[in-house]
Amino acid sequence: MAASYTSIARVYDLEPMIGSLSDLTSAQILSAFAEPAEAEMNARLSRSYEVPITGTIPLLQAIADDLTVYRILSRRVFTQDQLKNSVWPDKFKESMETLNEVAAGKVLLVNSAGTLIGTRATVAAAATNVDLYQPTFHDGGGWLDQVKSGDKTTDEEDARNI
Repeated sequence: MAASYTSIARVYDLEPMIGSLSDLTSAQILSAFAEPAEAEMNARLSRSYEVPITGTIPLLQAIADDLTVYRILSRRVFTQDQLKNSVWPDKFKESMETLNEVAAGKVLLVNSAGTLIGTRATVAAAATNVDLYQPTFHDGGGWLDQVKSGDKTTDEEDARNI
């Protein structure tokens, strides 16, 4: 699997010290850090978008860059004390908040040309015409409490002109 939103060059540009690590290859950066970061992104975005989202999406690039660099720094470079004094935990939190807002539909995605990325319409919550009624048999109370909702009965009779 290849990274869809970030690249090795982008990671090196964002945090040059990563490129100077002798025990970390570009293949490891891709397979151990970028791909898992993007997998988490795709998992969160999959309810709203067909993933991976194709084209150049600057917001997703920025999020993937931040998450990948944070994963490298937190797992391979910094000790816990060094991480506390770093700006990367805050960048990670900001990126995760933004990702969650995109996944929830609060922030819309646009490509590099400024065109809105369409959301998917194939995933929806199940709904019925009786969602507002108490079920005929429910978990609350004893056997005598399990009665049909009076509102439902009246509404069904009205609908049938009874």
